[in-house]
Amino acid sequence: MDMEDGITCRPDCTVTCGDGICQADEGHVLCQTDCPSPTCGDGFCSAMDMEDGITCRPDCTVTCGDGICQADEGHVLCQTDCPSPTCGDGFCSAMDMEDGITCRPDCTVTCGDGICQADEGHVLCQTDCPSPTCGDGFCSAMDMEDGITCRPDCTVTCGNGLCEPDEGHALCQMDCPSPLCGDGYCSAIDGEDSITCQPDCGTGFVSLLEAVMTPDAVTHSSYTINFVESFAQTPIVLAAMVTTDGGDAAATRITSVSEAQMQLFIEEEKSRDAEISHTTEVVGFIALEEGDIQNDVGVVIGESGRTSASQANGNQWHTVALDNNYTDPVVIMNTTTQNDAEPCHIRIRNVTPTSFEYQIEEWDYQDQAHGLESMTYIVMEKGAHQLFNGDAVVVGTASVKHRWITVSLLQPFGQAPLVLTQSQTRNGGDAIVTRVRAVSTTTFRVKLQEQESKGSHVFETIGYIAIQQ
Repeated sequence: MDMEDGITCRPDCTVTCGDGICQADEGHVLCQTDCPSPTCGDGFCSAMDMEDGITCRPDCTVTCGDGICQADEGHVLCQTDCPSPTCGDGFCSAMDMEDGITCRPDCTVTCGDGICQADEGHVLCQTDCPSPTCGDGFCSAMDMEDGITCRPDCTVTCGNGLCEPDEGHALCQMDCPSPLCGDGYCSAIDGEDSITCQPDCGTGFVSLLEAVMTPDAVTHSSYTINFVESFAQTPIVLAAMVTTDGGDAAATRITSVSEAQMQLFIEEEKSRDAEISHTTEVVGFIALEEGDIQNDVGVVIGESGRTSASQANGNQWHTVALDNNYTDPVVIMNTTTQNDAEPCHIRIRNVTPTSFEYQIEEWDYQDQAHGLESMTYIVMEKGAHQLFNGDAVVVGTASVKHRWITVSLLQPFGQAPLVLTQSQTRNGGDAIVTRVRAVSTTTFRVKLQEQESKGSHVFETIGYIAIQQ
């Protein structure tokens, strides 16, 4: 009656390990005898391992027939407890997509817990949401605040199309339209990860990857690339020119990505003139799933991921914490949207074994303030590797400035590889991109390129990933 059990009060309540039942106050860590595995699908419903009738339907059954329309039930699963899927029937059914926002008549708010939740607001709960005003330190969805309308209070980037770790169905229905496993959105806030919900989150390891070079046909006009692999979700993509047919300062700009294709173009800067026409170039791209990257013997040698950010000025930098610990990592990162039409690219600095910093870098003639963009990145350990799919990849660094140098690959390829490069440092303050040409089986040429109205640049450490096509 005082709400104590083996989960809420371990000092007073003991688990019944060894009785053959994986009970709510046990789990794989506490009792491997009764809960032999923490994985959904093992036949044991373990609350301590975050399994219930929603997160792990194969192991956990609903309590149909107890007269309570619970969170892991719904009209389809249990008409006895949830006699109707309609809002207003007196039953708050999460499985029928009802909560304190979507169905106020049936679902009550948890006013008084000190958290301004998505189904509360200043009018409904002044205790938790003391003000309806943006800037009061409380992110109130009922007061129309989210990561777009009220950035000071709301840390989620709601509305960017990505169901990110600091979002969830309750916080951002726009990006996470459902709290249910199998809806195609991997929502950490809703308890989904590579263990609890593989249909949405995958296995955690990259299993699909393609590395392709386009014909010599990409210009300043939009160019569509259809993926060879069949991706279940929008892949991580990295793209860059591997030729320098046009000498004007430019970068490859990805404008949109889906499961089947992406669009990109060559984006010139306009410091000297307004002309932005660019001749044809060959663009190389890597498309892969999000997650850890393994070599041919199952050792993790890298990872891929995505994030999003906006930028107030040129002094603002963002940090990405890596999922793994590396010895000498190389980072390649680019934008995958064009929400802000101003020319830009990504600048990297402070690459460590566990994190790196990045900035949406506009050219020096611009104001450096930039709107919300989505970014994708790949991190790989320096060295020569054989990937999980058999492809060879060479990862390395070189010291480069504004003049062309030749970089020798750590090992030769059977044919000219796809090479992606990016500066890993910010020794010089002027905006730069890297340009590549003359890729062979053993070498490639690379230089730094500033905007046209400038030119020279100090030495920077560039990182490169050369991968078999």
